[in-house]
Amino acid sequence: MFRLCKLCYSTAAQSIKSVKIKDVFKKGAINETKVGRVQGWVQSVRNHKRFCFIDISDGSLQTLQVVLPGNLMNKEIQNGASVSAVGKFVETEFNVNKIEMVCENIEVTGPCNPDEYPFLKHTPHEMQHLRSYPHLRMRRHSIMRGLRLRNQLEMRFHQYFQKHDFTHIHTPVITSSDCEGAGELFNVVAATDGNPTTENNEHSPNKMDSKDPNSNFFDKPAYLTVSGQMHLEACAMALGNVYTLNPAFRAEHGISRKHLSEFRMLEVEVAFVEDINYIMDLIEESIKYSIEEIELPVLQTFEDAFKDIPPNHSTAVENAKSKQYDRIPYSEALTILQNNSKRLKTPSPIWGGMILTLNKNHF
Repeated sequence: MFRLCKLCYSTAAQSIKSVKIKDVFKKGAINETKVGRVQGWVQSVRNHKRFCFIDISDGSLQTLQVVLPGNLMNKEIQNGASVSAVGKFVETEFNVNKIEMVCENIEVTGPCNPDEYPFLKHTPHEMQHLRSYPHLRMRRHSIMRGLRLRNQLEMRFHQYFQKHDFTHIHTPVITSSDCEGAGELFNVVAATDGNPTTENNEHSPNKMDSKDPNSNFFDKPAYLTVSGQMHLEACAMALGNVYTLNPAFRAEHGISRKHLSEFRMLEVEVAFVEDINYIMDLIEESIKYSIEEIELPVLQTFEDAFKDIPPNHSTAVENAKSKQYDRIPYSEALTILQNNSKRLKTPSPIWGGMILTLNKNHF
């Protein structure tokens, strides 16, 4: 089912064509679209005596500078407000993007109180500050660019596996399986018996008791999935090659990128595999393909947005898509670790044991 929504809708006449900011900056675009309408959100406002300069973002990689003459200045035009501006697109040497709009009419379609808006003009904010405003944080360029990069990566992985005749499977999010102990589980317990007239409070006689096995919504314990592996394995026995890129949940305490409570996980199952090198080729090729196919402006703007990215980040990305991935047998890896046992932060592994991530730097 599709639901179409138009945000910040205005009843004003829409006779002038609306254009995306990204299209304005295409070569020769202003010769074809000399006058147009831009709709977006104000990123900054710079007031002068006879003019006002505002930067508008509509989700494109770049912002558009709009020049407002004095008669169009409006107190409602504040940082964070949504606006609809009509004007001429002109070339200029005084703007870093070389193109700006000379505004002829502007309408505030969604006012914003500057005293309550949590983001200051041209001020970088820590990620912890952005996390406090989940409904607004995606307006910051750093978050916008991160979301674009995630979108590109996800689409490229889909393209790769579709080209290689894999079937994408939507694995269940609620499951009764712990998937071979892949991680700590989140329990799913219904708050009520499903009756919409039942009040959801601790004194309700119909409220389910998570400790009572007879009160489970599905008549058995249910969890948020930690992996779609088992569902994929069943599908592979009918469809052959399958994959999923679905949410996964882990009830693990830890403050690091490796201990997320919720994340997206790419999982692949292939039927009738006789050589493990086929699986390793699949892993390597899919990663390289996805990196190579990312649009360069999306990657560059992402790197520009995050100043705390390690200096060797670009080199690591380039190596990931161009160099051959090293492969060694498990027994050889085990021997390397045992020979360097004095340098390990954990006890030396024995045959059949797991090779921990923190020990992989020795390879």
